[in-house]
Amino acid sequence: MSMSIIFFLLLSSCTSSVLSADVNDGLVLLKIKEQLGNPQELSNLAEVYQHCGGATFNFHGEIQCDNNGRIHYLTLLSITASAPFPEAICDLTELEGLSLLSLYNLYGTIPPDLVHGQDAAISLNDNRLTGEIPKCYQWLPLHAISVRNNELTGDPSFLFNKENIIGIDLSHNDFEFDLSNVEISKSLRSLYLGFNKIYGNIPQSIASAHADYLIDLDLRNNNLCGEIPQSQVAPWQPFEASIFANNKCLCGSPLPPCQNPGPAP
Repeated sequence: MSMSIIFFLLLSSCTSSVLSADVNDGLVLLKIKEQLGNPQELSNLAEVYQHCGGATFNFHGEIQCDNNGRIHYLTLLSITASAPFPEAICDLTELEGLSLLSLYNLYGTIPPDLVHGQDAAISLNDNRLTGEIPKCYQWLPLHAISVRNNELTGDPSFLFNKENIIGIDLSHNDFEFDLSNVEISKSLRSLYLGFNKIYGNIPQSIASAHADYLIDLDLRNNNLCGEIPQSQVAPWQPFEASIFANNKCLCGSPLPPCQNPGPAP
């Protein structure tokens, strides 16, 4: 299951409804719009919020609310204005799902308190975000996180063993950490780590996860080395060789065999 499918399922699970007059999420949206530099693509943001998904607008995104008009899901797409990450999003206290996709010019760091709820999901693909994923996300009940194609750094492996997480996409960033001893959550179905600076060996936990529950895996274009661990239950298939391609010195099925060292002098 791809990350795009995962996020579609997550972000389409909330239904819109009539708004109450005493909520302030509409004012927060206007603040977000201001922090993004009042781009033309969000010119009718207030009208979209008043209907909260109940009408069709020329709007680059989607807003979904509960019965009290509190925003639960917010999607903004293809905003061309260059701007720092709009931290006013943190004021949406009932926000469960956030997608800021294909903004390209959104820069700065990821705030520590973006989403809430037991099925929280974050997608921040195709931006210029820097810094590390906040360590407090280790305790956030994230269901899925995708930060593909940014400039993020550090060690986000604390996400891999989170309870109930199903999808992680960290590909195309500058993450640099040792993969050798990571543990994988039994809820995780997809893990995309390609095109980073990840080093060390592939742990047996990844082979075991692939055998039991991990459906999609991508480790391409990193600095991984050593023999690929095997699972007799679900061996790597030849067509999966591409998920290990362009690493430092990986070997073993489905890649060419490892070269046995010669006798010690």
